[in-house]
Amino acid sequence: MTDPQARPRVVDVGVWLVLGGAVLLIFGGLMSITLKFETVRSVADESMSDEALNDYLTLHRGAGVFCLVAGLALAFVASKTRTRDERFRRATVALSLAGIVLVAVLSLLVGTNMIALLSMLPLIVAVMLLRRPAATGWFTPAATRTEDLDG
Repeated sequence: MTDPQARPRVVDVGVWLVLGGAVLLIFGGLMSITLKFETVRSVADESMSDEALNDYLTLHRGAGVFCLVAGLALAFVASKTRTRDERFRRATVALSLAGIVLVAVLSLLVGTNMIALLSMLPLIVAVMLLRRPAATGWFTPAATRTEDLDG
């Protein structure tokens, strides 16, 4: 017989996938923030002015800051999710979904690096795992589960 208090495997895998996606977001954000003007100038079209390139670089670095902050926030809420707090599970799912959407929009409008885009894959799988019935059942308090059975 298994321990009813034991954390389901689906929760462990989901949390680790969120942490992996957060690390990829942090790494991608740091790469975008540290991008140098000379690097962009070397690959940009000669007809593009330095001012336009500087504006693009500012937007690209802003997207990197967003990825960095989103990755740090995801890592924080994912680590708290393992404590069996339903609020943190919901926050992890919501922040993961918001991060997925916003990184996709940023990649279309500004352009992010491939590492930030790759971070969306583990986040999508993690959201699906954390919404599974086995995971949601583990987060439901025991008093609520017995009330549902009685009434």
